[in-house]
Amino acid sequence: MTRHVFANRMVAHVWAQQGQTAGRSGNGNFHFEGRTLYSYREPIARFCNAADGRAVVLITSAKFSVTTSAHCSAAQSALRSASDLPRFHVPDTGYGSVEPDHAYNLKNLLDAARTVAGKAKTARFDSWESRPVIATGGPDRWQYAADASMPGPDGSRPLFLQYAAEAFDNAARYAAAFGLAVEFDADAEIAAALVVWRDRWARYNSPAAARKREKAAEYRERARERKEAAEREAKRDGLLCAYVEWKTAVNPRRPAAWQFDEETDPEIHAELLDLERAEREQAEREAADAFGLWQAGQAPRPHWTRYDAGSAERAAIEADVAREQADREAATRAAWLRGEPVRFHGRDEAGGALLRAVAIEHDAAGAIAGGTLETSQGASVPLVDAVKAFRFCRHVWARGMGWQRNGETVRVGHFQVDRIYGDTGDMKAGCHLIRRQEIERLAAQLGLTDVEPSADAVEPRPAVAAE
Repeated sequence: MTRHVFANRMVAHVWAQQGQTAGRSGNGNFHFEGRTLYSYREPIARFCNAADGRAVVLITSAKFSVTTSAHCSAAQSALRSASDLPRFHVPDTGYGSVEPDHAYNLKNLLDAARTVAGKAKTARFDSWESRPVIATGGPDRWQYAADASMPGPDGSRPLFLQYAAEAFDNAARYAAAFGLAVEFDADAEIAAALVVWRDRWARYNSPAAARKREKAAEYRERARERKEAAEREAKRDGLLCAYVEWKTAVNPRRPAAWQFDEETDPEIHAELLDLERAEREQAEREAADAFGLWQAGQAPRPHWTRYDAGSAERAAIEADVAREQADREAATRAAWLRGEPVRFHGRDEAGGALLRAVAIEHDAAGAIAGGTLETSQGASVPLVDAVKAFRFCRHVWARGMGWQRNGETVRVGHFQVDRIYGDTGDMKAGCHLIRRQEIERLAAQLGLTDVEPSADAVEPRPAVAAE
């Protein structure tokens, strides 16, 4: 029987697999119907067919509440493993049988690109987004130019124009994906913005503008000095009032020695400094006594903040705290692996997910007939599917070659196996990396060490069903 109610974090993963037509969270606020993912009643992401029939994902670019923003983030995280799946952030994703307005979306993408390019008229020359960069065309997209002062004949341009060029490219890819007419010349618009920018730069560096900036800087410096002098005087008057109130027992709170200048108020500074030194020495004696009693087992462990950084006492306390934390984490991890109802989220030393089986059911012959496999990253799948996937892993390991999803599909619950590495035997499924040692550990625990290798889990990749 197909499940339709999932933990909140699983809804987006099930939707991204497109293996079933509906699903929702326990409270119904996060759900999907067909290709469309909803937060409350708002469509936030949707699978569409491009002009050539390929799958494309549209993700809403609108701004929402904290909860809906978290749902949007979950959708993007669920799609992260599908790096070859085109996706666009647009205002209209469509929903149900209502198709998105592609012309409106393209106009929005172009307006956003032109807004960024329009910064050529307003951007400050000393801001980070104005630093000149050179487009590389590689995975790094751009690198900073050697001359960090002004875009020059080397093909460099300010960083915000590089962002604008990428935004225009994104709009062009959207138009190509949905067969829209392209009626803009991105190169011409970027070149025009660069002309405006260079003209502003020339005026900015003229002798008259430089003299004007120098005079303005001098005026700001004098104004700053006057303001700081007035603030210092007002602050000193307030501190003297606080000192008098403390001396006359009007206010029990004593000012600190550092608040008084040693040259301006030497007597007050010295008096307060002597008191603070005496209190500090007393606190050090008490901390030393507390540490000794703790070491002797006669008192609780003192807090590490009572000791100086780098001291032997602080190092001993921090080490003891670290040991306690490691013991708690190890105990929680062991309890989770034993199937106890504890909360645990983590990975092994190599970054792989941990596995456990709960609610195991056997048939009359003793074979596994039901149950759930859970991962330490919060995912869960039917245990029967996991056993089939394990037999396929053994099949791949026996061949001594890796396997990668390419027309063939190995489905495990709502997830699919993306890859089995030939050198290590580790398995990649979505955002999960599961090491071979962990797979074999759970198999031994379930008595599946000698199970026969099989490729029965492999099935043709199903086509995305139309709504």
